[in-house]
Amino acid sequence: MLVKTFVAGPLETNAYLVIDEGTNEALLIDAPPGLTGMIARDLEHVDKLRCIVNTHGHFDHIGDDVFLKKIVESPIACHWNDEGMLMNPRKYTPLEFAHMVYPLTADIYLEDRKKLRCGRNTFVIIHTPVHTDGSICIYEKNEKKLFSGDTLFPGTHG
Repeated sequence: MLVKTFVAGPLETNAYLVIDEGTNEALLIDAPPGLTGMIARDLEHVDKLRCIVNTHGHFDHIGDDVFLKKIVESPIACHWNDEGMLMNPRKYTPLEFAHMVYPLTADIYLEDRKKLRCGRNTFVIIHTPVHTDGSICIYEKNEKKLFSGDTLFPGTHG
């Protein structure tokens, strides 16, 4: 498993392109505003982007969902508790950043213990409703990788 980290958007949000090197399939975890231009070259070298997984529905994690979905024709996944945040993102976004998000609907609804396959890897969804009601972590047991979104911050919880 190859993990490429990108930092984008006004809040310097992490996004992760997780690639199974054997099958060249990938998951994108979070899509902050401005990510599309940064990640375009990397996406050209991926055979299939299985889905764009939002760890929660705040603007700094979904800002480029609409653009990336159109470009790579990949489904959007989020926990169903944050669906309203995707459908009406400006309601949950500070005014100075409202121009950075567009409404969308999820194609895949995630819940606790649901599994996502990407190549030879199986990712397990862990519902962590701390930061938002639909916050999730994504865990890959064999590689011992946890993607926590804003559930954890350095030295504290989200």
